[in-house]
Amino acid sequence: MHSMNVRAWLVLFGLAFALPLLAADKAHAQRQSIDCASSALPMPAGFTGECYSANERGTGNYGCSEINYEIGAVEGQKGPRFLSRLRMATKGCAIVDNSPLETLKRLSAIPRTDAANWSEQHKGDGSDVYWTFDRTSQNPNGKCFAYYRTGPPVVKSRTPGFYYTVVGFFCKAPGQPLDDGAVRSILSSVKVNSRYD
Repeated sequence: MHSMNVRAWLVLFGLAFALPLLAADKAHAQRQSIDCASSALPMPAGFTGECYSANERGTGNYGCSEINYEIGAVEGQKGPRFLSRLRMATKGCAIVDNSPLETLKRLSAIPRTDAANWSEQHKGDGSDVYWTFDRTSQNPNGKCFAYYRTGPPVVKSRTPGFYYTVVGFFCKAPGQPLDDGAVRSILSSVKVNSRYD
């Protein structure tokens, strides 16, 4: 009886240690520069920057893992400022982002600390939604927008979600206008190379 109690205690101790690890959103990923031609998130036409990838492990979603692709302007380069990140799950698992703006603010200081006059959410083409904002460090203020896109829904997943999500922002040069047509035009150049589309 005593040995059974010891075994039960060890099992409970092991579960208490392991469950937080399984529930962790994801492990720290090492971002690495890649050739944009090999990225699942290619550089949009007319934009210049860098492409990156990062593997994510331990999503806590039934053993799923994911890979991130990112494109962005290089710090200090001339031209528009932008950043987009693609999250793509493996094994047909589902991905969802319930707070895309908060995710974007964690990724970049521009929407986090250099933004004001946020608009309400607007509906773009397809699954796109976007918000406009002003970049306050520029004079005159640079016009920007943040966006969120979802891929096709995963029908057979145990949890509801999508094959991929994309979150990002683009800023026009100071003094340049940014209307709904311009936002939709830029977003139409953002492509995802996915076998699920």
